[in-house]
Amino acid sequence: MGLREVLQDRRDRRDLGRGIWWQAYRRCGRAVDRFYQVLCSLELGPACQGLGQLAQELADLLGTVRQLAASGQRLAPSSSSDLPALGPGLSLHRLLSQLGTALASAAQALLLASCPGSCQGHCPRLQAVEQRFIRIRLLLKEAQALDLEQ
Repeated sequence: MGLREVLQDRRDRRDLGRGIWWQAYRRCGRAVDRFYQVLCSLELGPACQGLGQLAQELADLLGTVRQLAASGQRLAPSSSSDLPALGPGLSLHRLLSQLGTALASAAQALLLASCPGSCQGHCPRLQAVEQRFIRIRLLLKEAQALDLEQ
C-alpha cells in the first residue's frame, strides 16, 4: 500500500467511518472496477464504442456516491453493520445498496453480452447493459433527492 492509498484510507475513515456507509461506498467502487475490468477484456466492435462513455459516467458517479455516503455518516454515524433507525438514513442506505447491486449487475450484463462487434449500428446484446444504466441513473437521482436534514 503506497502513500496515496494510506492517505485515501485515512480520508475515508474520517468521512465514512468503518460501518455501513464505508461498506456501501466500497461496494459501488468494486462494481465500477469490475465494469472496467470486463470492458478492458472484451474486443469491442464499432457498435460498442458507446460503452466507453458509459464507463466514464460510472467513474464520475463514484464521487457523488462518496458524498452521499459521507452525508449518511454525518446523519447516522456507523462503525458497525447495524442499519440506522427509520428515517432518511435508512432510506439512503437502502438506495446506496440498490445502487451497488445495479452497478454490479451492469458489469455482469456486459460480461454476458460479449458482443463480437459484428452488429451494424446498435448492438441488441448491449441493451441489457443500457437498461442497467437507466436503473443506476434513477437510483442516484432518488438518493440525491432525499432530504437528509430531516
